[in-house]
Amino acid sequence: FRSLRLGVLVFYPIAATFSYSLKKWKLTAPGDIRFIGFDNYKNILKSESFWYSLQNTLFLLVLVVVATSILGVLVSLFLNIQVKGAGILLAVAVLPWALPPYVNGILWRFVFHSGYGFMNKVLIGLGMVDKPVEWLTSRWMLLVVVAIVVVWRSVPFMALVCLAGRQSIPHGLYEAAKIDGCNTLKTLWYVIVPMLKPSLVSCALFQFMWTNNDFQGPLIYIADMDKYTNSVYLRMSMDGDVGFQWNRILAMSLISIIPSLVVFFCAQDSFIDGIAAGGVKG
Repeated sequence: FRSLRLGVLVFYPIAATFSYSLKKWKLTAPGDIRFIGFDNYKNILKSESFWYSLQNTLFLLVLVVVATSILGVLVSLFLNIQVKGAGILLAVAVLPWALPPYVNGILWRFVFHSGYGFMNKVLIGLGMVDKPVEWLTSRWMLLVVVAIVVVWRSVPFMALVCLAGRQSIPHGLYEAAKIDGCNTLKTLWYVIVPMLKPSLVSCALFQFMWTNNDFQGPLIYIADMDKYTNSVYLRMSMDGDVGFQWNRILAMSLISIIPSLVVFFCAQDSFIDGIAAGGVKG
């Protein structure tokens, strides 16, 4: 029964989507449905906009996953300090994760606004720049801004998971490292990070998929097609001329999940270890 349920809920929708993507199917011509093979996939792969969006997505994914993993570990070290008001610090640290993505995007858009943004005021006040920086016009600068917003929103989740993982590390390992002459940095590198590896891989995989599928955050900033990510390209295609060609939309959706599937299959052993170790708790 479990296999049947899995097949109905997971494999059947994928198979049906793939089947529809092999046909010409326009909502404006419901009677004109015919099999065209892989023409939809060929048209997408020949599209210059698709390759722009793929480059942007990969660039954004690398920045977000690496930065979130590093900052998540560092923030968890800070949250693990036993001080008065630790619960308040934990609540404040979770706040960016609790805010809706759209609200986060609007707040950071004001921070990086080219005219009256907070970031430009700080840089000009410190004498680091002579005139406001156009943060949202350059392709790569814009993607860095989007990465900062996504990282700021995602670090709390990574930090909480790393905090739970660190608190489960036996205290005897710290004592053994101290006896062996390890300082704080060596203890972090040789004890904490290896013990947190399953949790880090699990969270990094989740972060990869969330970032790959996210379109709300990037959509707030991105207006030009050469700056689209895959998810934004897919979303905007639904509103454009191709919006009535659902077969092409379905083909694009299947292509967009390939990176997540590849990463999952490559890291599935560590992901399962992280789940088993309690690194990710539902």
